Amino acid sequence: MPTNFDCDLGYAIGYAAGVFVEAERTGLLVDISKLKEDVSQWEVGGVPFSSLMQFKEPEPGDRSSKLTYSIRPRSRLLYDLSYESSMPDPCERTLVSPGPAQFEGPCSGTKTQTLCMPQAQRVRQMAKTEQLIKELKSKASAGCQVEVLKAVKMLLQGGVDLMKQRPDLDGRR
Repeated sequence: MPTNFDCDLGYAIGYAAGVFVEAERTGLLVDISKLKEDVSQWEVGGVPFSSLMQFKEPEPGDRSSKLTYSIRPRSRLLYDLSYESSMPDPCERTLVSPGPAQFEGPCSGTKTQTLCMPQAQRVRQMAKTEQLIKELKSKASAGCQVEVLKAVKMLLQGGVDLMKQRPDLDGRR
């Protein structure tokens, strides 16, 4: 059963996705930060899908090469691994059992345990998630024609170019 935090997060993601669709901002992944704070302090934004991918063009004149792509690794989070050394030995750690989810009362606003974990554990979880996404992507694109992939790339690049032209989106103009 989802907790109040799960419901708030799901609602925020769905609402933001609806705002993106209504504003015709397709190709964006909803990004919510400051999840450890109160819901009113969360920051909601969008990340272009194309920024998560790398495309490698085939060499000019080489018709046997195919367009390749991959998801970028999140190496920027590896700085968090220094926190791993501060973890106590497993036999010295305190067992945390939050019990059943509370929907009312003083414990209803308790944050999920994942947000309370040291960053190193979350980095490992994210790495595993990225590996699973990569596997899913390779299975989903198996047998996909090169022309389709090129068309998708062209559409994503067009979206990026359009966003760069809008002064209200990048905040620099």
